[in-house]
Amino acid sequence: MIAQLFYPKSKTQLRIWFLFHLGIGFLALISNLFIIIWFYIILIQGIRFVKSAKTVDSRHLSIINLLLYVVPFEIIGRMVKCSPYIPYELGKYLTFMLLLWGLSYSRNSKKIGYVLIAILIPGIILGWQKSANYQGIIFNAMGLVNLGLGIAYFGGLFLYKSKFELDNGLRLVTYSLFTALIYTFLKTPDYAEVDFNLGANFETSGGFGSNQVSTAFGLGLFLCFYLWQKSYSFTGFGQNLDLAVAGFFLFQGLLTFSRGGVVGGAFAILLYLVLSYASPQSGKQNRLKKLNLYFLVYQYCFY
Repeated sequence: MIAQLFYPKSKTQLRIWFLFHLGIGFLALISNLFIIIWFYIILIQGIRFVKSAKTVDSRHLSIINLLLYVVPFEIIGRMVKCSPYIPYELGKYLTFMLLLWGLSYSRNSKKIGYVLIAILIPGIILGWQKSANYQGIIFNAMGLVNLGLGIAYFGGLFLYKSKFELDNGLRLVTYSLFTALIYTFLKTPDYAEVDFNLGANFETSGGFGSNQVSTAFGLGLFLCFYLWQKSYSFTGFGQNLDLAVAGFFLFQGLLTFSRGGVVGGAFAILLYLVLSYASPQSGKQNRLKKLNLYFLVYQYCFY
């Protein structure tokens, strides 16, 4: 099962997984147990799948795919109130553990990432001595620690040697976000009952923070557009439906009235188009470098 999710071999499998994630978005309205059970099934099987990998490269690729798929589940977990079974700050914890796991197999990690973490240590110590607030330390420092680990891990790693592998990894992110999108859409009351104003709207964001939901949907918008533009049908039903899903992310993101995330997604698309058509260079490595730039701009300007 996990192999078919991570590495689908046919359009039929793509269609099945797309419909499956649509279905669990529906089931989340009935009970949060569906999300909790699926999360732990995929996490446990994913860990086993990584351990069973026969080569170091395939192990790295499996860790990355697991990271891309399970971390976005935090947003749907918060929407359906899965805490403590799917805890708050899940993304930070899982990113930290999976990056450390990947680094244990890495031989060429970038030292600058460790330097960044070392710079953070005095501030973390002073913050702990002053407040002794564990949650505050995690909330404020873990993201930067993960950034350092990410630089160390990905900086010395080159696995995405083909367009397919890159796009396939991004597909996993869209699945998790799509489940949250379906739940949010179904959870939204009749528009006549919604009090629309210039402030952020929790009724149209699945009952969770509209800023976070808008940001996630902006990312979903960008990823769907990117995969559509690269002719990678992540739904398995053709590019028309892929583009419709991108429009769905845009529509629901706008309804949250938290405009930062949607603006971020639109800006990332614009930057992608400008750099794609303005660059005289071509080739896979150049595309990957540009894609990294889009993600960095999106994350640090709008998240």
